[in-house]
Amino acid sequence: MSRNHAKKLLTYLLLLPIEIAAVLVAGILSYDDVLKICVSAAGIAFNLLVCVQNRIGFVIGAAYAIGYAVMSYMETVYASAVFMAFVQFPSAILSFVTWKKKSAAENGLIKLSATGVLLTVMASALFTGIITVILTLLNSSGALFDAFFFSMSIVACYLLAKRYRAAYITIFLSGIGGTALWIYQFAVTGQGLSVLIVNAFVTINAALGIFRQYRKTLPTIPDTNEGDKMK
Repeated sequence: MSRNHAKKLLTYLLLLPIEIAAVLVAGILSYDDVLKICVSAAGIAFNLLVCVQNRIGFVIGAAYAIGYAVMSYMETVYASAVFMAFVQFPSAILSFVTWKKKSAAENGLIKLSATGVLLTVMASALFTGIITVILTLLNSSGALFDAFFFSMSIVACYLLAKRYRAAYITIFLSGIGGTALWIYQFAVTGQGLSVLIVNAFVTINAALGIFRQYRKTLPTIPDTNEGDKMK
């Protein structure tokens, strides 16, 4: 790791105790249960470490996924529960394995080609539409917000595992969807403020990741391979 990269990593990690403290205060003020607060703290650590390209974040992410799945099921937020248990959890394990011991900054990320961008947008829109209909039929809480969060998160998992720089954009959008979902949940139930704060921080951290990554010139996978990779 270069000295410059180490300094940047330290700067971003200084945000970690500040963000976790904010989550704890929010959870206590809104009388969130212990599960919500613990899941929220793990989510902050997972997101920030991934956004600064530290693979240890995926280990925390695996535990976070299981806790979030249980919490979401208890809140009748079914798409998030299914996503966390059956997509986020295995994806975190896979990403930890595929991301080598070196940081992504040293190994190199890849940018999507025009075909890859188009396929990503189409897949996200399709997932959101289909899942919204299913959740509405199941009377799931905050169906549209949950569907958008689910869709952007599943796309982010794929892009992270494949080491695409665009993952940070989808994490950002996932954060927006998660924030909207838990604003709704908080308005309805009066709980979940700590989870709301986590999703707000996810959005901010992803924005920092976007800023760091999109200042760089990265190699592109040829269009001829994108169709297969997005299937």
